[in-house]
Amino acid sequence: MLDQSFTSFELIIISDSNDASIEAELMRLLQRDERICAVIHRIACGLMGLCLNEGLQQARRTYIAYQYESARWQQRTLEILLQNLVSLPEEALVYGQCTVNMPHGNELILGAPYYGLEMLSEVNYIGKNAVLHPKRFYDSHVVMRNWEDWDLWRRWASYYPMHYVHASVSWIDKGHYYCLGNSIPSDHIWFRLMTRLPRDEQLLPDNMYRYQIDSLTEFEPYLDSEHRQLIYEEKLLPWYREFAPDCANLPAAGPKTKVNMLTPREPEPCVENMEYRTGRYYYVYTVPTQHIDPSVMRMADLLLLHRSMNPMNAQHQKLAEVMGRPIVYILDDDILNLYKAGPSFHSIGPGTDHYAEITRQIACSDIVVTYSPLITESVAKINPRIIQARTNIPEWAVASSYNEPARDQVFRFGFIGG
Repeated sequence: MLDQSFTSFELIIISDSNDASIEAELMRLLQRDERICAVIHRIACGLMGLCLNEGLQQARRTYIAYQYESARWQQRTLEILLQNLVSLPEEALVYGQCTVNMPHGNELILGAPYYGLEMLSEVNYIGKNAVLHPKRFYDSHVVMRNWEDWDLWRRWASYYPMHYVHASVSWIDKGHYYCLGNSIPSDHIWFRLMTRLPRDEQLLPDNMYRYQIDSLTEFEPYLDSEHRQLIYEEKLLPWYREFAPDCANLPAAGPKTKVNMLTPREPEPCVENMEYRTGRYYYVYTVPTQHIDPSVMRMADLLLLHRSMNPMNAQHQKLAEVMGRPIVYILDDDILNLYKAGPSFHSIGPGTDHYAEITRQIACSDIVVTYSPLITESVAKINPRIIQARTNIPEWAVASSYNEPARDQVFRFGFIGG
């Protein structure tokens, strides 16, 4: 790390270990290089996000990169990432390729062009030591253990550009005994529930010291007492036992106040608008199709499918039916008749597997939400249980006042999409 081709940096080392030999080595390093500073915990906290935030509070430079035990950079990593970042016209997160050496000798390459939040929400393909970005803070909640970096990338991608650098910049030894991912179980469902909670205000620098890292208050509207107890036993209790035995914070009892809508894909505007308009009562969270199982379905009050033609979702419909979960299918495009628009849509026309799957899933849904009389007419032949909504445009995106233009006045339409 100290032999980087770009030399003007500070190295902040966070030691979350009450180990005298590690402390002695850090003292030696501090005397060796003035670019190094250290934060040493006399009592370990076991929370990577909390440790990273502590280092970020100490940071005096503009941009942040990360390095971990059992990982390394190539000599030009900082130079490559910084050159790309400063060449961009606005704040961004840049990332390169990271090679993960797997336990059985195989290699996994992380890093690919950014194709949108939906893909990043399905899988974390960005190496934690292959990024550079302006200072932003992590969610240090106990539920986020082992997911802090992925959560930060997702939150970043919601507001700022993500820029891929096609260059190998780092390595991670996944098989290393002390690698954090080997010692903490991965729980997709709790992570995904939490990523949809409104946390931005709480994670601002001025508010972070008031952020309760073990509170389940945020979950109370969405989880009943049984599931609050489950998240307590699976996530909080193991951390309490190891790091804070005198601080156990029991979950509150009582009913939840919202309906959880499970969807297999990242919500698009019409789903977000539904949540926006009914936010007092409904909560939408995403679990990718391949990760939905009975434990995930148990958390949901209903299954929400949006323009779905994935055969795996038909299996989820059967699971939802067995577990007594209603199924809602949202159709904001007349995909049953899109084949008439030209050859590029013939692959989803009558006689194709896609068309058969669409009609099957519509027929097996308890309610189909449509957005125009034409879509309603198409769906009614397959499933008569229809709710026709007025619009799929978010209310906040439309001006409160509108004056119809004169007949000879040019009316300009703006379109953003693919």
